[in-house]
Amino acid sequence: MSAENPQDPTEIRCKEESKGGLKFDVIIADPATSPPKRPSSPKDKDLTAEEIEEKLKAAEERRLSLEAKKMAQIAAKLSKIEEASKNKDEQMSEFIAQTKEALEQKMESHIEKREAYLTDVKAKLKDHEKRAELVRQNKERLSTQPQEEITSSA
Repeated sequence: MSAENPQDPTEIRCKEESKGGLKFDVIIADPATSPPKRPSSPKDKDLTAEEIEEKLKAAEERRLSLEAKKMAQIAAKLSKIEEASKNKDEQMSEFIAQTKEALEQKMESHIEKREAYLTDVKAKLKDHEKRAELVRQNKERLSTQPQEEITSSA
């Protein structure tokens, strides 16, 4: 069974493969005879010495501009690194100064508290010594008084 329309490239074939079974082959289009030819690359023309020289100069300029661009990028990165290092050093010195100042204040406070404690202890010891002296004097006076009474009554 084939299509009757010559404009329609579709073809349908029917075959009886087994009892009660039919096989249909649908051929959509005839295969292309050959793929379209690729356009050929342009032929290299013979270059003159001037053209070769111009191309070499252009290549050298491209190379130099690329190198200059890379050097500029490297310089920018280095300046950024130097700036970061400078900022880090400033922050470190500021931190050291603040820490040193806080430590000095702490030490001064500790020294003042210690001196106040020592003066307080000395004052308490003086008061204790005064009371002890008064107690000794009273004891001595009381101990001499009964002896005087004993000697005077005898």
